[in-house]
Amino acid sequence: MKKSTENLLSGDNEQVRLSVLDRYKILDTPAEDAFDNLATLACTIFDLPICLISFIGRDEIFYKANIGFSGKDSEPRKGSMLDLTGQQEDIVVSESLVEHRDFFYSMHNVSFFAAVPLVISDGHIVGSLALMGSKRVSAFSEKKQEIMRKLAKTVVGLVESRLVRLEDQSIRKSNEALIEANKKITARNMLLTGYNDQIAKANSTLENVLDSYELLFKYTPVAIGICSFEEKIIWQANEALNHVFGKGSELIGVKLETLISQINGKAACKTLDLVQANSNAYHLKGAKVKIHHAEGYRNIYADLSLQLVGRMGDESQNIMFILADVTEQVILSQIAREANEVLMNAIEDTGMGYTIVEFETGIMQSNAQLKANYGFLSEEAFSYPDIFNAMLPKYRQLIKKAVSDAILNKGIYQAEYEVKWRDGTLHRIRAYGKPMYDADGKATHIIGLNKVISST
Repeated sequence: MKKSTENLLSGDNEQVRLSVLDRYKILDTPAEDAFDNLATLACTIFDLPICLISFIGRDEIFYKANIGFSGKDSEPRKGSMLDLTGQQEDIVVSESLVEHRDFFYSMHNVSFFAAVPLVISDGHIVGSLALMGSKRVSAFSEKKQEIMRKLAKTVVGLVESRLVRLEDQSIRKSNEALIEANKKITARNMLLTGYNDQIAKANSTLENVLDSYELLFKYTPVAIGICSFEEKIIWQANEALNHVFGKGSELIGVKLETLISQINGKAACKTLDLVQANSNAYHLKGAKVKIHHAEGYRNIYADLSLQLVGRMGDESQNIMFILADVTEQVILSQIAREANEVLMNAIEDTGMGYTIVEFETGIMQSNAQLKANYGFLSEEAFSYPDIFNAMLPKYRQLIKKAVSDAILNKGIYQAEYEVKWRDGTLHRIRAYGKPMYDADGKATHIIGLNKVISST
């Protein structure tokens, strides 16, 4: 078992780690499919019955995914093998865990234990990915350890993307409030037309509405600014916009093209001139924008909108611009794509077949290994009915029922059955599947993994 040179979860470092972990809002939260699916995949890859994805709190360790370790969803931190993993810089492997006295470990007859710490982007250890079993696993090779490290990175990617989703939901709610407030402003302004006898009262109401608008404009989490139409000089900017550029009130009076010099590699002034010439709104998602930050020039990814607006303040016409920094989301999306590639490579390395089947059409996508598991060449056409045609008749209805039960219970399909290849040989297959559902809860697809476990 690898020893660390210092306790990574103690002292001031631990207080900082707990503060960082609190920001992710993941401790003591219900199970989620993404983490459960990854834990199930880990059990399948390593042929072990137990996988825990856990996060280390102050006094307790909480399971986010628990495959095969029934009876609890957390454990005390003191004396825990999972806490020991958090004190290591790399993977921990024990091939004979006979000294552990925890009741649940004993109840599951745990003797083999392997765990790798979950290290987030700032270097803090927040938890672990652990595999366990009752049988002794010898020669836990460096290749297997590397797969565990890659799976741990994938877990961290899920944690990071989960946080982004939570923050996006918060931003969307704020945006909806801003849109609703703007609708109310428009409706109240329309009521002013034709009511000359109520001008004084209407002006008072308008002042209150404008005050509300100013508060919304100032504190909304979306970066918004307004510049003059002719000179492109900023005369209004909210706090979120100041945060993007790392500046304070000095944004006021600065030319917009000074702050934003390039948009997707082209001079920003050309885009501004185009908006001015055509009087059309301009929108870009995930654009690469070069900005003049307080600490120097830097590139960010942003959702950018430019919109002409009518009279505001002393200007007869203005340009309102919205700059949403989505750099983190774009990078996390890239990480997710790379993590998916890592998972697919891990699946290929372990000789597993992989498929996605659309229920409505029967269209199936699969890798070469899945075809090989049924005696087909990689270049041959292979369809969902071909799976059942290769299956021995006595298993067909049982497997269809297992799939139907998994759909009904929103669970994981697991089964073993025999197939007969076209050359007459018999092969036993172990298969797993997870149905996917649309917004109405209707099963649309199933993602499947399988492996030939014996041949005759």
